[in-house]
Amino acid sequence: MNDYRRFNDIDVICEMKNSGEVVPLRLQIRSEDGMLQQYNIHNYRIVRGKIGQIMPDGVPVTSSTSVFECTIPVFGTNKIVYLYFNPSQEKKWWVTATLK
Repeated sequence: MNDYRRFNDIDVICEMKNSGEVVPLRLQIRSEDGMLQQYNIHNYRIVRGKIGQIMPDGVPVTSSTSVFECTIPVFGTNKIVYLYFNPSQEKKWWVTATLK
């Protein structure tokens, strides 16, 4: 099992389609040294899990949480991250990424 790190309070640029679907385009994370790092989202898929299901990063799925599995380029390598948004609780985005 991979070790994951959670990044809270990230900035996300997304597109809202007329169907109501959210399309994540870009995310911005503040690194440990305080620098802002921006990543374009190359691919994504909406994760439709069952309520109570535990994601690979250990985060439980709830009925109000939107989960996106995204591919971002990090130093020339594509990396899978999980992007979360829960409008009924925090109204903030967060992301988890493997430490590898």
